[in-house]
Amino acid sequence: MEQFDFCMQFDNDEIHVIAAAENSDGFMEIKITPVMDGGVMFQDPTTGKKVRLFARPITDAGRAILEAEKPEE
Repeated sequence: MEQFDFCMQFDNDEIHVIAAAENSDGFMEIKITPVMDGGVMFQDPTTGKKVRLFARPITDAGRAILEAEKPEE
């Protein structure tokens, strides 16, 4: 995948973009490679709520993160 968002999602709630990368060399501290249907899920044993961390093709939210990370010239 070229340019992608890293996302998290609680159950089927709104997806939150938490990072972005320009190419497939990008990663988070928990390394999630940009492959479809990849990622990791955690479940709270008390509430049963689940959170997913995954990569997807880049969106405007990811582009905004990349733009904010560019050094000023």
